[in-house]
Amino acid sequence: MEAGQSPPVPPSAPTAPAVPPISPPSTDDPLIAIFRAKLKAEVPVPIAGVQTLLHVMSNSRAVTIMGIQNDLQEATKKLIDYERQMSRGRASISFRAGVELFFRYATRNNDDVPDFNALNQLFITRGNRFVANALKSREVIAELGHNFVQDGMVILMHGRSEVVTGVLTRAAQNNKNFTVMITEGRPEGSGFKAAERLTEVGIPVTVILDSAAGYFMERVDIVLLGAEGVVESGGIVNKIGTCQIAMVAKLYNKPLYVAAESYKFARLYPLTQADLEENIDNDLSRPLVPPMQSDSSGTSSSSSSSCSSSNSSSAFRSSVVVGDGGNVGFESGSVAGVAAMVTTQNPSCDYTPATYISLLFTDLGILTPAAVSDELIKLYQ
Repeated sequence: MEAGQSPPVPPSAPTAPAVPPISPPSTDDPLIAIFRAKLKAEVPVPIAGVQTLLHVMSNSRAVTIMGIQNDLQEATKKLIDYERQMSRGRASISFRAGVELFFRYATRNNDDVPDFNALNQLFITRGNRFVANALKSREVIAELGHNFVQDGMVILMHGRSEVVTGVLTRAAQNNKNFTVMITEGRPEGSGFKAAERLTEVGIPVTVILDSAAGYFMERVDIVLLGAEGVVESGGIVNKIGTCQIAMVAKLYNKPLYVAAESYKFARLYPLTQADLEENIDNDLSRPLVPPMQSDSSGTSSSSSSSCSSSNSSSAFRSSVVVGDGGNVGFESGSVAGVAAMVTTQNPSCDYTPATYISLLFTDLGILTPAAVSDELIKLYQ
């Protein structure tokens, strides 16, 4: 390494833009094309980003560490902009944390490599090792987490998490009989998507209203959640509504477990919900569209009573088709009228403090929330 040069540092992550968000990079961009190809292979978004950055490192024409750093900063900004737009405002904490951990892992202890080309190749080799380890993380978590699922349990889920799906699938493969309750996951219907995946492997699923978590909590044995990010306090950032579900679970003395990969561990220390505003990419202006149900005549209608009950015994009995059977429908006319008179806010994520979390299932092992800060120090040192 030439005198005065230093190893690349993680590119600084751009702050969330004002509403409306900036336009995504063109899909004709070769960098975005590579990223999209990685995503089509069902690679987790943060790892797809790291693989794309490895491609940038491998093909960079830079002849100095600073030059590579500039290339990576430009590529990282493009990827974050694109990922934010495609995920419609969900938190990019995991994406940014994954990229930063990649750089930390790839560029540590380099003083004994004087040649630039050899140093760059060392970074690439370490980066590939980082990706290989990260791709195994969900399998490790599934193997650890399924031991907490027992016969006869009712498990509450919120949001769509591939890690949680992996844990439950592994439990089912080990001949454990249990049922899952999952919230519908408005506004994007993530609960229906997760339910479809679970029913495919033979797990009985009941989809409930987001607002009905408290009503059903007394029937639940454990709450099992994923995370968009795990913060220094041992708390998590996850789909909106997670915090209130955690509070209700605490009230009912129900264990709440979080399954999350270690590349989602982020150097953030929020104390309140407001502390997230500069670190997640919420689109607060998205319209809130109330779900409607079809009556027997096939037309959409609202209940005349605020406490009337509606059960759909046929829904999700054997399979889940999003929007089938009148389970998800919208009446746009009335919404347009109301929207002109009110202000709506629709954040995508919230912060759940560590006090509501029992344990975290990670590829580093089963952790208490208090142990997360120690693991973060090890990861980022």
